[in-house]
Amino acid sequence: MFILDTKDLKVKVFDINGFFMHAFGTKGQGTGEFQRPIDIFIKDKTLSVFDFANKRISNYSFDGRHLEDISLYKFGGFFRPEAVDETAIYGNLLEWDSDGGEWLKLVKYDKRTELISSISQIKNEIMYPNVNPIADKFILRIRKDGVIVWVHQKNYMIFLMTADGKIIKQVAKEHGRVKISNQDKENLINRIYGGKGNIPPNVNLVWPDFYSPIVSLIVDDNDWVYIRTSEKNSQGQIKYDIFDEKGNFRGSFFHEHSIELIKNNMAYAIAEDNEGFPMIIRYEIKLKKTKGTGERISFLGHWISGVFDDYR
Repeated sequence: MFILDTKDLKVKVFDINGFFMHAFGTKGQGTGEFQRPIDIFIKDKTLSVFDFANKRISNYSFDGRHLEDISLYKFGGFFRPEAVDETAIYGNLLEWDSDGGEWLKLVKYDKRTELISSISQIKNEIMYPNVNPIADKFILRIRKDGVIVWVHQKNYMIFLMTADGKIIKQVAKEHGRVKISNQDKENLINRIYGGKGNIPPNVNLVWPDFYSPIVSLIVDDNDWVYIRTSEKNSQGQIKYDIFDEKGNFRGSFFHEHSIELIKNNMAYAIAEDNEGFPMIIRYEIKLKKTKGTGERISFLGHWISGVFDDYR
């Protein structure tokens, strides 16, 4: 398991049982060093670290040996990667046109030709100094078979696409609308700004009425897609929708934690212990065939006990 510690500025490596093995990373602006790393990607035997402050992606072997740095200064606006493979980098690019319009684009950067192409784009209606605290973005993941899966959080539409940009399938799904409460607004202000008193005086917060239907997207190693929605049940558990490798909807389940990764029939979630320290909880996923109900999925906690949820 590879975990990016953004405070310690290191990638920390643990074995399958959660025991620490080693770490790598050094603060600085030199080759392979970190200033503000905020995300990691793994493709085959390469681990890539996105450093916001150094505006680059640094590639490493699994034992921490630095391989190369890829500069992101070639992007004219603000760029944040979503996925990396052998030939391309995909991500969100924020740009401004000559009329002052603000555009959010999902783009592909071809590392061989150094060309940047647009996959999709949306014009932002809320402009600075008005700020939407929960602005939507594009989310993109690459399946094991090379098919690209992407969404824009505001619309429940899943796109399956080839690497050369051909849309294979579009999947739309009905969804519930979740209203943003005053308590939600207060919690978000505390998380983003550290309280109302810390909001910059020239910033005017403009809130949407509802949350976007999609919060996150996970692709497992069987090329199934898991959508974390903004919906919750009466116990406060999060609703997840599941789609198979062909894009067919297979069911939903509710779970108490935010699942970050699914691999080898294991689901990994980040939570907090009783003292407020972050911890990773690993769940085993079991897909069963039950008479009269078809397939169902259950999560068995490895680091906490009990059977949690299942769907039919």
